[in-house]
Amino acid sequence: LGSLIHNPLQSSKGVAYVLLTFIKYAIWRITTMTAMSSSDNNVNKNNEIPYISIAGPPGSAAILQNPGDEEGYLGTLNPAAEEEDTGWKNSATVMSVLRVLLYRPLNTLAKMAKNKRKKNSSGTATVDLLPPVLLIAAEKDSLCPAKYVQTAKEYISNAELITMPFIGHFDVYSGEELRIMLSAQVKFFNK
Repeated sequence: LGSLIHNPLQSSKGVAYVLLTFIKYAIWRITTMTAMSSSDNNVNKNNEIPYISIAGPPGSAAILQNPGDEEGYLGTLNPAAEEEDTGWKNSATVMSVLRVLLYRPLNTLAKMAKNKRKKNSSGTATVDLLPPVLLIAAEKDSLCPAKYVQTAKEYISNAELITMPFIGHFDVYSGEELRIMLSAQVKFFNK
């Protein structure tokens, strides 16, 4: 969805495919519930659980469809995972995807901070978590923009934020960026 700004036509097509998958899921769910309440045990036996692709090219019916998402996501996997004998598929159930899309960690932090009623120097309510927290943001991340990680830092009184410049969401999983991120984590945990 983050690519709507950069390529609205192609992204709108992808969003439409995703929405159609969700509608298919809703219809499947209604028919399943109807069949469960029916006395006919043979009703709905052949219905398959709807799945949606996790990563795909821009404009596809995939959850991750920003430019670079497909290559980035699939690049984090063991190459053997794509072979048929492992059983792995680039897909997830619609229900699991809905849970992920509806998860809002900043809302959780805001509620926790509001209940604690403690403010930081800028007046934002904060949460005191017992262990220190390390937040790592990728400056060019289209899935979890760095500005949201910065907002999370404002809610957590004992958080340290590292922003990795010029990289996207999946860049930290390989190469030099991985080494830099892991070094920062080791340094943080050795404090």
